[in-house]
Amino acid sequence: MQWLRSNRGGGQGLLAGFAIIALALGLYFVFKQTKSKDGSLFGDVYYYCTNCQKEFAGSSSATPPIKCPFCHKVAAVRARKYKCKECDTVFIGYLQKYDPETKLLIERRKKGEKVPDEKIGSILVSEPGEEDWVEAGSPEGLDLMNNVVCPNCEGFDLEVVFPPKKK
Repeated sequence: MQWLRSNRGGGQGLLAGFAIIALALGLYFVFKQTKSKDGSLFGDVYYYCTNCQKEFAGSSSATPPIKCPFCHKVAAVRARKYKCKECDTVFIGYLQKYDPETKLLIERRKKGEKVPDEKIGSILVSEPGEEDWVEAGSPEGLDLMNNVVCPNCEGFDLEVVFPPKKK
């Protein structure tokens, strides 16, 4: 190292180059491990069909509502599941979906079309069993997402639950 620093000042550039390469390799391996087999970055998430009331695991890259594998209707929305650390109850805290226009714009963007960010709406959220959907960024939506409570013991000590990783 001393030789790099004393050799006409060129060592700092070389050392910075090594640091950048090490950082890039580190990021590559982190993303490689978090990416699922279907190409989505975070693997599977839970979905809940509002038509047949069944839940299933699916790709996080899907744009809900999606087609339910049980009733074959486009009524499956993303389900945010939690496990209560106090009583071990696993439950759906809230549901997420996009309105039809936003879903269409997101699908067009995935196909490579240029869709400006300001045209894409927000995610809609709802309590399980409710038919009222509100924007996630609204005061009601933020309250719903930030104040999930265990339905069994009313505990707040919760952890997010994801489907088991596929091998």
